[in-house]
Order: sequence, then C-alpha cells, then structure tokens
Amino acid sequence: MDVYRFMERLHPVDEAVSLVYSVLRRLVVVEESGINESLGRYIAADIYSSQDIPPYNKSVLDGCAARSVDVGGASPESPAFLIKKGAIPVDRDIEYLLRPGECVEVATGSKLPVNADVVIPAEYISVRGNEVIVTKGFGSGYGVATRGEDLKQGTNIASIGDRIDDFHIGLLATLGYSKIKVWKLPRACIFSTGDELVEPGSEKDPGKLYASTARLVKALLEKLGFKVEYHGLVGDSRTEVMRKFEFLLSRCPIVISTGGTSVGKKDLVIRVVKEKFSDKGFLHGIALTPGRPMGIGITSYDGKDRLILSLSGMPVAAYTEIIAVVEPALSKVLGRNRRIFREFQGVLERKLVSRPGMTNYVRARTRIVDGKILVSPLRLTGSGILSTLLYGDSMIIVPPDVTGYNEGEIVNLLSTRLYG
Repeated sequence: MDVYRFMERLHPVDEAVSLVYSVLRRLVVVEESGINESLGRYIAADIYSSQDIPPYNKSVLDGCAARSVDVGGASPESPAFLIKKGAIPVDRDIEYLLRPGECVEVATGSKLPVNADVVIPAEYISVRGNEVIVTKGFGSGYGVATRGEDLKQGTNIASIGDRIDDFHIGLLATLGYSKIKVWKLPRACIFSTGDELVEPGSEKDPGKLYASTARLVKALLEKLGFKVEYHGLVGDSRTEVMRKFEFLLSRCPIVISTGGTSVGKKDLVIRVVKEKFSDKGFLHGIALTPGRPMGIGITSYDGKDRLILSLSGMPVAAYTEIIAVVEPALSKVLGRNRRIFREFQGVLERKLVSRPGMTNYVRARTRIVDGKILVSPLRLTGSGILSTLLYGDSMIIVPPDVTGYNEGEIVNLLSTRLYG
C-alpha cells in the first residue's frame, strides 16, 4: 500500500519553493561586513572597480625605464648609452618627462615616466657616473604593467548574490574596500523526532538507531551559509513535539524538524504543525523523489513570520528536500540568476527511468573521459541509503514531464560538492 495516497495531493516542487521564498525574503536582511570576515558570505549589492588597477603605467621589475627606440638594438658588442635623469621610488608619485637618450632608475612598482615604454632589467645595466650602459635590447612593453591592465574602472568585481571567495577579498582590498554589504541569513534551529533514535556516542539497543538526519541537514544548511543550532531529540509525543516547537519558535526564525512527516500513527509532527503552527500557510506532500513527505508551515511569533520545515526522517530524502526546495528559494532571495550549487550537463552512461509526475533528483557520480562528462546514476530508490551521497558528486534533475533518458542522452545535473 502506498501511504502517500492518503495525502490530499502532492504539490509541485515549484509551489513549495515559492512558499519558502515568500518567508525567506522577509527574513534575509542586508548588513555590513568587514572584508576580513566576509569569506563565504553573499554579496548584497553589485561591486565595481572604482579605479584603474594599476592606476598608472608602472614597472614590474628593478632597473631603468627608457624609450625602447633608444635601446632596441643594444648588445654587449654594441651597447646603448643613456643619461640617468634621476630615480622614482615605489612610494612617490613623481612626474618625469623622458626625452630621447634619457632613462630613470625604477624599482618594482615604480610609476613610469612619461614617454617610457620599456624597463631594462638591472642585470643588463652598468653605471658610470650619470651614464647608463645597456648591453641588451628590449622591445616596447617589456617590464611594464600598463594602466588598467589588471582592472579597468567600472569593471564588475562581484554581482549581487555571488558568494565571496578568496580572490574577491584580494581584489576588494586592492581597491581600498574595508567593508561591504552582504546578506545576513536567519538563524535556524533543528531537532529530530522518534522513539527509536539515540544520540551518537551513547550506547544503544539493537532496535535503536543513531540520529543522523538532523546532523546531515545541519551540515548542508551551514554549507549554504546558515547558522544552525542543534536541539536534540524528541520522542513520539504530541505534547513534547508541541513544546519543542513553541520553545524553538521563540529562538529562531526558521525551525526544522526531521521525522514524523508521513501518515503513520507515530507521525505526529506534521499534524502538530498543521493544527498549531500554520496560521499563515501550510503545505504537505511534494511531487519530489526522494522527499515526498516534506511539510512547510508558516506562522508568526511576536508579530514576525516564522518558517517551519518538517523534513523526512530518512537522510537522503531530507537532504533532497533541502536541495530541491530551500536552496533554489534562497538563491532567488539573494538575487542570483543561477543555483548556489553548480549546474552543469553530462552524458548518461546507462538508461535512466523516472516516475512521471514527480521531480526526481537522482544521485550520480561523474567522470571525465576524452573531454566529456560521463554520468552514472547510483540509485533510483532508497531514501535512507546515505552512502550514495558519499560515492556521488552530483544529482541528475529529472523534470516531472520526463519519464527517463536513454544511454548517451545529455542530462542536467546539480553538483553537491562545494569543495572540489
């Protein structure tokens, strides 16, 4: 018997995403962050280069700045002779107008004189008083970084919704930024339900299970940028479940539970959420495989919206519910035009069958052969088979109007690895 037939209906994944988005967009706010603390945060406004980098033509080595026409044919047998007109230290903004036959001593980073288009390395120079003897010729542009070569003024450094990486921080510091606007994600609280669960590290009877799903979800949400508090286990008691929700709603804008979302006698969570914590919106049952029993509740606490996510107790199902519903909703709130996890395509290595009417996230492993990304589905069923997340690196996204793909067809994938 399919217990899910007792649900009123299975809602499209897009409907669940829209419901989560409707709350998240009010919970995510803008704040300032120092660039030293911004790694991994999301940009809240487009950032552009405020100047050319470098701001002027400069030397990239120690030596003498000259005109290439004066030294182009120099050799040990036929050296070029120049007159040294001075020196430009790295930290001085000195204007020199170089005339024919003249040169200026420079160091790495020194501003170049007007008309200088080459820097002769120090090892090819000898000095006698004010006379500089050049023993090797260099063409125009050698040893020179031109104005705006690195960045032109107005170049986009980061777009709204981009996640800040190490190179962003380097560029921002180069441009003089000490603070930037970033998105502040709401804090989330998570707990697990089920009489059969015990905490990892404790002794357990053969009939008990270590609680893993909430920890998996917590880690996934933290990888997305949320701060998540773990609040332990609750038994299959309506009173205990209700008290836990009431307590956590006073602490966190987002409250997440794992387990108790199906339609069995002990599946109390979804009933409690529907009856007590869904005055501003409710949804149960999603056309998602794995992840059908997900529930979403919207309620208010002290006049502020609270989002409740009731996830499956099965680890891969709960994982997929976050990937398929929360991640795209968050991406939209952040102003991104793409998913947070990388989207790409690959060639299927064997036939894949999918249930019609359901959005199917199929765990997969990819490899590159002769420049092509080959995709191997790992398992179509088994929402508790956690090892498929270990062996896989991506998920094939099969839309509800597709019944499958043949070997050799191109499929759309979502990477589940942020760390290569």
